[in-house]
Amino acid sequence: MDGKVEVEWDEETVDKMVAVLRSTLDHRAMLDLERRARSGTGTEEKGRHHHHHCHDDAADEDDASDDEGHHGHDHQHHHHQHHHHHHHHTCKKGPDDGVGQLLDEVCGDDGLRDMVVLVMERTAEIFENVRRKAAQEEGAVMDEETAIGVQKEILKEALIRQILQTVNAKIRSAQSLESREGGLLATPGGYRGSDLDRLRSETIHSLMRTGFAVQDGFMGGQEYTEVYREVEMLEYASTFNQVYQQQLSGTRSDDMGWFSFADIDRIQHKHLWGVFEVLSSLPFELNKKANLYLQMSSTFQLACYHAKGTFYKRHIDGGYDAKTNNGRKITAIYYPNPQDWTESDGGALRIYGPRRNPYGRSKGGSTPPDGDGSEADDDTPAIQDILPKGDRLVLFRSRDMPHEVLLCHRKRFAVSLWLPGPPGPGDDWQT
Repeated sequence: MDGKVEVEWDEETVDKMVAVLRSTLDHRAMLDLERRARSGTGTEEKGRHHHHHCHDDAADEDDASDDEGHHGHDHQHHHHQHHHHHHHHTCKKGPDDGVGQLLDEVCGDDGLRDMVVLVMERTAEIFENVRRKAAQEEGAVMDEETAIGVQKEILKEALIRQILQTVNAKIRSAQSLESREGGLLATPGGYRGSDLDRLRSETIHSLMRTGFAVQDGFMGGQEYTEVYREVEMLEYASTFNQVYQQQLSGTRSDDMGWFSFADIDRIQHKHLWGVFEVLSSLPFELNKKANLYLQMSSTFQLACYHAKGTFYKRHIDGGYDAKTNNGRKITAIYYPNPQDWTESDGGALRIYGPRRNPYGRSKGGSTPPDGDGSEADDDTPAIQDILPKGDRLVLFRSRDMPHEVLLCHRKRFAVSLWLPGPPGPGDDWQT
């Protein structure tokens, strides 16, 4: 997200806007943010733990000191607020709480300053959509007061999402730097869910030997039709963002959103929740059956390709060198679309032959001695077109397999999870 949209704001405006963001992050917003950020990281307890004593003393102190602040002059009040913001809601609990520490950094003044333009633009854009929708559907024009209320809500949500996105990106890059740190490793013994037996042996074999695999009937039964309905509900609720950056450069034209368990409702999105649960068990199962050193992951991407020739050009999800290694090792995609999907509907996932990687067994070939060969192999031939049929799971090696989504002529959803892991273990599959 290197905001391509260059808006020049002067320092004073930026300061004012940062103050607005700061005041948006009140106690309740911070609790919500912390709950969502910790969800799926194994540190959920830390979030809950803290809030009890927080409410007892901090809430009262907050009220008291706020009153004094108001009588003083405003300027002081601001400083005062910074302070007590930091005093009262520190997310970091204990020396080894990486998630809490990241939250504190990203919510600090510098962190907010970095995202202020983006958040304000996103807020304006969503507000515009909401206003337009209201006008179209109810023919209603919002009065000033309603508009301000709505804007505040949108700002809070946009800010929390941007913080979550930043924190998740930082967690992902921390994972990629030190992918072998214990703790994050998906150790099969540590898995508390169902049996680790969702993948057929031929699926694992194909992934290890050819770099990709397709398994049909993954969840079983008609469940996928419900998943489709639930994802569509989320899409209508406009929780997906168009992928601005890449739209500008013509790489992709789908809409997508990042979701963790905390972003969906266990009852309302029961079937999608089930898919999330099974997908998050995959690193444990793959580690049990193949030596990949995968880590836990619980940030999912939901993508919607509209039936208007939407696409995602040839690209690769990860890489081996310092520049391209984002930690992603295995890409898992689940399709909840109708099963009568045909070639003429488009939207196939086209898998290309693997790029050479530095761990290949024949050390010759096109791999330059110091790079990872990625630049050299942008022309590997297409191997297979996979239709996005209902209840189909696709797995492929993120660092090795270029792929694209062909022009789509029918509404197509995809649920993706990237499983992080270090380059090396299990990567010597290319002959």
